[in-house]
Amino acid sequence: MNKEMVMDMPDFMTRVEDDMELARELAEIFLSDAVQKLDELENYISQNNAVGVRNVAHSMKGAAANLSALQVRALSQFLEDMGASDDLTGAKQTLSRLVSAMGELKTVISDQFGL
Repeated sequence: MNKEMVMDMPDFMTRVEDDMELARELAEIFLSDAVQKLDELENYISQNNAVGVRNVAHSMKGAAANLSALQVRALSQFLEDMGASDDLTGAKQTLSRLVSAMGELKTVISDQFGL
């Protein structure tokens, strides 16, 4: 795992003005919310609901961008684009990659913030 590709920690710390407590709190909120968003994505994909996939992926992309979580942001963008084009071909595989990226991100966050 390339930690720099998972999370751009210098960028994130700049965003929070090097406030470690705020960074930890934002990371904790992100991880908590991500569990629900991944479940929603799985449900929308299984229902072939492109609008639902687009909306949830968009939300996840924004949250990941705020956290400087590069892989999660990129995969969320890909799912958002699939939903926007009303073509969910490959969405299950992309979701699987997103789940893996979230696992890597959780490891980086745990190492950095003890969560």
